[in-house]
Amino acid sequence: MAKLNLESFIQPTGMEHIDLISRGRPSHNPTSLLIGERFNHLMAALKTKYDYIVIDAPPILAASDAMVLAQHADKVLIVTKFDHSVEGQLVYAIKQMSKANVQVDGIILNDIQQSILNRYSYHYHYAYGHNS
Repeated sequence: MAKLNLESFIQPTGMEHIDLISRGRPSHNPTSLLIGERFNHLMAALKTKYDYIVIDAPPILAASDAMVLAQHADKVLIVTKFDHSVEGQLVYAIKQMSKANVQVDGIILNDIQQSILNRYSYHYHYAYGHNS
């Protein structure tokens, strides 16, 4: 097997200490790429280079990719749109992860409306941004 040349596909982002690897060309069977030895070698090589690796995966219930990728993760977070996902779907997804010996470490609620937040918050405000 040929040695991986990580630098050929790692893209700097312009932010210090943050790099990106894009998905590349579409595949007819992406799961087969993730369960192969080349992907295992890639993840091992990346772990020697980076302290943290964030992997954005397709929805758990839509494809098996997330389940396969979670096997390589130290932490697993499920991102869901507030008031969009059905609670039963989240419970089912977490149960499926558990059956695959994957612990879900948290759920991120995305797209919460400010009016809803006002009912449950102590009026703290946070902001994130990038200074040029």
